[in-house]
Amino acid sequence: MSNLYPEIEPKRPGESHEAFYERYNKEFSRLRGWPPHIRPLNLAQLEILGIDERTGQLYWDGAPVVTRHELGRREFFLAALVAWATVVAALATVASAIADYIGLAHPS
Repeated sequence: MSNLYPEIEPKRPGESHEAFYERYNKEFSRLRGWPPHIRPLNLAQLEILGIDERTGQLYWDGAPVVTRHELGRREFFLAALVAWATVVAALATVASAIADYIGLAHPS
């Protein structure tokens, strides 16, 4: 195997394949800034990664990969507050425009 990352020491004499790949994966993850428990996939694992050509849905060993983020209570509250403030600002803008149009803002 060619060493794609020269910062990673090549396979040492007498080092088993398994030991080298474990060391390589740890160094690879560190160099990429990944958390220590994340490692790259090997070729055998890539063979069970699939994609639905119609929808683009990602599958792992035939099961859909689910990535979902739901808002927590605080996030939901802040989103509702921002939405409410936006509606109030929009209504105030409309009221101001109507007042200008009918001459209430600057009586002459």
